[in-house]
Amino acid sequence: MGAFAVSDDDARLVYSTDDTGFRQYKLFVKELKTGAVQGPLAERVTSATWAADNRTVLYVTEHPVTKRPDTLWRLEIGGVPAKVYEEKDELFAIGVGRTKDKKFVVLGSRSTDTWDRWILPAATPGGELRRLLPREKGHKYDVEHRDGTLFIRTNKGAKNFRLVTAPIADPSSASWKPFVEHRPDVLLDDVEVFRDFLVVQEKQAGLNHLRAHSFADGGWKEVAFPEPVYTAYASGTPEFGSKLLRYGYQSLVTPSSVYDYDMAAGTSTS
Repeated sequence: MGAFAVSDDDARLVYSTDDTGFRQYKLFVKELKTGAVQGPLAERVTSATWAADNRTVLYVTEHPVTKRPDTLWRLEIGGVPAKVYEEKDELFAIGVGRTKDKKFVVLGSRSTDTWDRWILPAATPGGELRRLLPREKGHKYDVEHRDGTLFIRTNKGAKNFRLVTAPIADPSSASWKPFVEHRPDVLLDDVEVFRDFLVVQEKQAGLNHLRAHSFADGGWKEVAFPEPVYTAYASGTPEFGSKLLRYGYQSLVTPSSVYDYDMAAGTSTS
């Protein structure tokens, strides 16, 4: 099993499978009410996501020789694939997904030291990809969206990353406003944006920390962990409207465990 995603109307599943052992994935679509499967619709697929129309799949395929994910395709189920973008720089590999609020399809391109992002409104999959920022060697950034605002985690002028916001109409650095400042002793490792909350995963003195921000009152709460030495990490909470953050936790004396953190109440339950 490789990539998989459920359509916004919960009617279809797009997924990929490898039956060769060479990590060469074929793409299929399953009708969840009837169980009928279409495909393979494409080969050498490395990532895939739905557009908001529940008919269009955007997926990435790899180069047949180098296995570098390099081409983004658009396919309306029952139609013919159309090439949307090809990453010609051999130092970069691409992948496609959606923002947590489902408003945008995001195409990411990464090399070892440089990251790039394009966005496309999920409601208009036939539109043009929009590059957020000019490619700049050494600049790494990723992006999320909420209510017309982009949340950009960037290392520009910030070795350990910082979080800035920008209006969707103008994501250039001239429009950035600080949200989480850079700190020389804290690595801003990841960001999750929800409808009512925002969560940052940070590393300080070798330990991961999770903090939740409330958009309603502007306050921050830190997830409390019971032991002085541990590992903890946000494990992915797909629902944009969730008030619970799912995270993993373990230590030398505590087995691997999964918790839900109530971002409003500030409490964890297993």
